[in-house]
Amino acid sequence: LVLNGDFEKWFRQKPLHWVTEHANIFPVMAGAYAGRYSVGIYNPDSAGRGIAQKIYSLDPQKYYTLSFWYRVDGALNQCTCSGYFIEYNTDHVECSPEVAPGFHPFKPTQQGDSDRTWRFTGGWFRGAQSVLIRFVACQGCLLLVDNVKLVPGKRRKGLIVMPNP
Repeated sequence: LVLNGDFEKWFRQKPLHWVTEHANIFPVMAGAYAGRYSVGIYNPDSAGRGIAQKIYSLDPQKYYTLSFWYRVDGALNQCTCSGYFIEYNTDHVECSPEVAPGFHPFKPTQQGDSDRTWRFTGGWFRGAQSVLIRFVACQGCLLLVDNVKLVPGKRRKGLIVMPNP
């Protein structure tokens, strides 16, 4: 349901089907999580800019799982405003904490992690006809995102968050 969630299609240095928000957006070949490319988001002078996609025509009676891989490169404890926003077309959504409406900060790369450490995030929701997902980067922090997926499925108990081994 997410178009170009693997970030393999680009036009004029922008990922197809994604709205770009005046940040430095570019394809990353070296170190992509999967495939040839991931998307790189970098804000040299302000925070809160990135990329977004709105997915329409969802069945509010069905469960959906939203998942993606990410990596934040920057000084420890200085990239806490990098993250993702979730917005639904209604206030009456049943969901797991990972995809609750609002802003969700990413954890910066931890000491001991290599610069190739990717993290997985995923969660389920039901009750919306559309969902908007935005990925944003802090000033001076590089955010990489790959394999964004939204698939119909079953409600999963507990959290669907696991580190990349």
